[in-house]
Amino acid sequence: MRILNVGMFGLGNVGSGVARILNSNREIIEGRLGAGLRITRALVRDTGKPRDPATREIQFTTRIEDILEDPSIPVVVEVMGGVEPAHEFVSRAIRAGKHVVTANKSLLAAHGEEIFALADDADVDVYFEAAVGGAVPIIRTLREAMSSDRVSSLYGIMNGTSNFILSRMEAQKTSFESALAEAQRLGFAEPDPSMDIDGNDVAQKLSILTNLGFGANIPERNIYVEGIRSISLDDFRYGDEFGYTIRLLGIARQKAGRLDVRVHPVFVHKEHLLASVDGELNAFFVVCDAQGPSMLYGRGAGAMPTGSAIVADLIDVARNVMADSPARLSARQLWGRAHASPPQMDMGALECRYYLRFQVEDRSGVLGSIASVFGERGISLSDVIQRDRSSSQGNAVQVIFMTHESHEHKVQAALKIINAQEYVRGPAQVIRIEPELSAP
Repeated sequence: MRILNVGMFGLGNVGSGVARILNSNREIIEGRLGAGLRITRALVRDTGKPRDPATREIQFTTRIEDILEDPSIPVVVEVMGGVEPAHEFVSRAIRAGKHVVTANKSLLAAHGEEIFALADDADVDVYFEAAVGGAVPIIRTLREAMSSDRVSSLYGIMNGTSNFILSRMEAQKTSFESALAEAQRLGFAEPDPSMDIDGNDVAQKLSILTNLGFGANIPERNIYVEGIRSISLDDFRYGDEFGYTIRLLGIARQKAGRLDVRVHPVFVHKEHLLASVDGELNAFFVVCDAQGPSMLYGRGAGAMPTGSAIVADLIDVARNVMADSPARLSARQLWGRAHASPPQMDMGALECRYYLRFQVEDRSGVLGSIASVFGERGISLSDVIQRDRSSSQGNAVQVIFMTHESHEHKVQAALKIINAQEYVRGPAQVIRIEPELSAP
């Protein structure tokens, strides 16, 4: 049986997962592919470091040339993480005529256009299913299954850490800090969780999906990002009264000829499919013009789910190599089509409903004062809730406003005035309500 040799850049947790899957599923893979896949060399920092038993047949090297200059290795897997030196190594591999499978969202978000242009010139494949959603095949779905349709909107729960924290807060009635500590204890959050809880991880993944789904090159720096640090149990309690839960979403949608791309917490109706996605799971709710709505969900991180996606990509690349049809999917057709995409919408032009929670002094006239500021700026209110003060709040009460659809720039202008008032104790909490997710 023909054997296709594979080189690997990095051999940590995910790389070891790839090796375990190739070993344990060897017969299945050979039966479906008609050939075997074998990792022959791996670029590592320390060749003497103890490794997973599944890697015992792999030759370790600290020299990238040992892989790039080996003509028996047609494809490399990059699982180093980070932007550098992964960017340099992947670029060198492509120039050397190697096909590439990568799980590196940071690399693609920062240099995707350049990498795919290199791949197109070199007539090689770059596959990257594991970069977004782990084992959830959202890349393959957008690239192939939805290739005949027009994507109108995409909503994604793309970060398992944040979703675990929000799910725990709601289910166990615990604070953000307690839920984060539990996530760290169980291994679902890093010691420094900033990338996850501040929304930057989602922004990188959304940049990739926006390119695939809408043909738009929108870098991470141009995406509005808001994390979950400010979410409290009060927001879950009040949201529950209106039938909502809270999820951190990456959002990309076309509206009025413009592309709306952002990351922030959202009130999702409890009867909507996304509301049922709990714990560390990921999910993608996609709406297309012809086929309508569909959803994929599953495990979005971890050695085995991510390794599974990498091996699936390896099988695709191997089929192309065996059929002597490399670059069957042109890299430039997948990436870098900014000329064909709608312009990006300014965040201030967003139109949706808003949940606004204030903590204010418990005195006469405050409610009317806030409402008048909204009214002066054309912001229509649908509901107002005022709660009696509790002993822990002192001379302060919670006031909640739900608006009808309004523009972001109007809401932010009103909040700037209201937050500056001497009766307001801290900035208002803002959670947006998406029209497509406000009902089943």
